[in-house]
Amino acid sequence: MVLIGSRNEGGGADLAPVSSAWWLGQSCVLGLGGSSRTCADLRREGECVFNLPCAAQGTPSTPSRC
Repeated sequence: MVLIGSRNEGGGADLAPVSSAWWLGQSCVLGLGGSSRTCADLRREGECVFNLPCAAQGTPSTPSRC
């Protein structure tokens, strides 16, 4: 799970979950619906912030110590 932060038309912050994200070398590939607000924000602003969990959060049996 990745949380993606973007700016809406009013300049406020939007935060949305993205369950389809993977890396090809140094590039991140996202699976977003073309009609989503996040996708519209990215087209308009041309930038975003990825919020990734630490490795400990990816294993349910391990306590989170990020």
